[in-house]
Amino acid sequence: MTDNNIVTETRKQLDRELDLGLGISKALGDLRFLAEKVNDKESSFGITEGMAVMDALHAVQQAQKAWQEISHNKLVKA
Repeated sequence: MTDNNIVTETRKQLDRELDLGLGISKALGDLRFLAEKVNDKESSFGITEGMAVMDALHAVQQAQKAWQEISHNKLVKA
């Protein structure tokens, strides 16, 4: 593999990782917003919708934590 190919592949990998991190952050922000609306006294969310939002929020928080651990481990190994 040439140096140019290595640089290109490294950039693609970094772009994928950044896109994943940004996507997780956006989903987390949107779900936190919805969670606040679910907990509002005048919420029109039903119990099922509220539980779905809270479950999704928890899942995205776990995904973010896993992504951070993976990213950190890659930096430590480098």
